[in-house]
Amino acid sequence: MFDLVIPCAGKGSRLGKFTQNITKNMVIVNNISLFEHQINSFASCKKKINFIYIILGYKSKKLKSFISSLNLPFKFKFYTNKDYFKSECGGSLKKILNKLKNNTIIINSDLILENKKIHHIFNNKHQNFFYARKRKDNIKKRKIGARVINKKIVKIDTLEKDSNLEVVGPFKINKKAIKKLKLIVRKISKKELAKISCFSLLGKLSSDVRFKYGLIKDKEWYEINTKKDYFNATRVSYLNAKK
Repeated sequence: MFDLVIPCAGKGSRLGKFTQNITKNMVIVNNISLFEHQINSFASCKKKINFIYIILGYKSKKLKSFISSLNLPFKFKFYTNKDYFKSECGGSLKKILNKLKNNTIIINSDLILENKKIHHIFNNKHQNFFYARKRKDNIKKRKIGARVINKKIVKIDTLEKDSNLEVVGPFKINKKAIKKLKLIVRKISKKELAKISCFSLLGKLSSDVRFKYGLIKDKEWYEINTKKDYFNATRVSYLNAKK
């Protein structure tokens, strides 16, 4: 069984007017909310999911109420990052680390993958795994990179010249890796942690954990960060769900 973690604390300010009164997850994309699109992609693996941990922040009560009203076939647990307005995702992830007891999948709240790619995360043999793309200078360029030497990942952090890959996610980590991550977080100051993204924080495991990665094509994943992403979503086949 796996736990699924979805950090949803951010304001989604790059979506402008779309998130003035609701969270990014509640924005309607092709008839249903972004949150529903993401959760629907996990439907075929629901028997392997123990709990879904939602980290709230911006419009926390509204998002919690919205998710609860959907009557989805999953067990949700909600936690709030009250410092969301002055912290990155790493600060949100810290809020629930001590709650995680199972192998865990951590996914950005605006990242949606084709169902077959989700299925592969749950069913491949690798206990510590993430998806990455080959480096490309296009609209889908990522902020986090991975350095690979002789097929071994030696570094995951902010994209640099020596990064061979761009990290897409989500991350799958086992119970041993979670324990190591807890130790790492204890050594990071609150001020420093507030500046770290979730994927950069998870990348700090790369010196102790042997991550495996799978290459993912741009057509197999989509992320909505900006208004342009929102309007382009109509062209994505796996985002054309009906209510």
